[in-house]
Amino acid sequence: MRNTNSSDDETSSTSTNTVINNLNFECGVCKDEYNNLNRQIQVLHPCGHSFCKRCVDKLSMCPICRKLFSHVSTNWIIQGLIEENEENSVKNIFNDIHPFYMILIKYKKKIEEAYIKYDCDRDYLSADQSRLIKEIIINLKGINLDSDIVEKSMIPKWLKTNILKNLEKINNYNNTMNSELLELLPFCL
Repeated sequence: MRNTNSSDDETSSTSTNTVINNLNFECGVCKDEYNNLNRQIQVLHPCGHSFCKRCVDKLSMCPICRKLFSHVSTNWIIQGLIEENEENSVKNIFNDIHPFYMILIKYKKKIEEAYIKYDCDRDYLSADQSRLIKEIIINLKGINLDSDIVEKSMIPKWLKTNILKNLEKINNYNNTMNSELLELLPFCL
């Protein structure tokens, strides 16, 4: 009878991930990494050596064993591992982005439209700009935001100035909400 211990499964999963991470996902000819577009991993038949699609299209014989190949096929097992690896890399990239920048990315189009539509040197804000600022500040509330991050960001001056003006409100939002809720608690009983 087989012992199905979760720690054995975790060890197996960890060792599989280690093997996947240690695989060389690059073409032996051009040294570029395999991908899902023009650098899919191709297997030469009958020798079995693998290279990217772009290089295989230029070859008439295997560059390793110098044998002529009769046909080519995609190595779907390795290609699947590459796709999984690419998806995890993309997820990890977004996990590393500061929430401030994620909100700027979310509002990128609106910020650009307001920047183009309205003169930057005006002393007053349009209704659209004011609405956009309020929307962004509401989304920033609760984020621990440092003035250096805002100062270094490449956003329009009118937006940067208003975020910096409201920085204390943005950073103290969670504390304010908690204290207001605590005041209401006796009435909830």
